[in-house]
Amino acid sequence: MLIVLPFLTWILIAVILAYALAPINDRLSQRFRAGLSAGLSILIGLFLIVLPIVLILGVAANQARQLFAEFEPGDVSQLDDVIAERFGIQVDIAALQESFSGVVRTGARGLASNLFSIIGGLPEIFIGVTVLFSCSVE
Repeated sequence: MLIVLPFLTWILIAVILAYALAPINDRLSQRFRAGLSAGLSILIGLFLIVLPIVLILGVAANQARQLFAEFEPGDVSQLDDVIAERFGIQVDIAALQESFSGVVRTGARGLASNLFSIIGGLPEIFIGVTVLFSCSVE
């Protein structure tokens, strides 16, 4: 039981995917043998479920990168006027920027210091995905 514990999340995802893809697998198993229909069901699941999520996350990351790349510090002074005009609230954006810059620096340092643990977690993700697909096939 302790061997399975680290992969319990992946097994749960596999059960949910197997339940969601069961109608597709049943229909494919009428035309193809069991192994081929299971493989096709997994491919269809990847294209219908996993691929759109990865694409959406990729687009969001790209837009965030473009936003940060195009950000001009001079835009902050204009933001005071826009907020005051639209919401009727006077906000000191420069003071907020100073207070948040420390938080952003701390977060960037934390990300950089944990980079090796993030990269070290990639084999666990690979093993988890392998467990996911092996459970989905059976």
